[in-house]
Amino acid sequence: MKFKLRPEDAPFISSSGSLEYIMLPPAKLVSVFGEPEIGDEFKVSGAYTFDTYNGGIITLYDWKTTTLYASESHVTPEELWASEKYFELNIGGDDVGKRVIDEFIDWIKTRLSNSVDFILRED
Repeated sequence: MKFKLRPEDAPFISSSGSLEYIMLPPAKLVSVFGEPEIGDEFKVSGAYTFDTYNGGIITLYDWKTTTLYASESHVTPEELWASEKYFELNIGGDDVGKRVIDEFIDWIKTRLSNSVDFILRED
């Protein structure tokens, strides 16, 4: 597998700020990868960290989207991560992970679109 969700107990590795943005439904991320890691509880309410096949890391997180940052006209962290609406999420990474950001974007879109919660059949 090209990208793998980093275990919660893995050592922290810093990644740089936003490299790219992607529109995704946060609830779909939760259904596929579980609850996000707790962010800084100010500008970031939650994040996912992925190990890359080339030895780097990539982070996927919200940025200044929730009431943690601005109480007016923003959703709560709980509303964000339960939402089926598309939100802009940021993608960051370390120097090695940065090299495969485009591949990560393709992978995460495919991963989410291939994850089916249920199948309806007509008999």
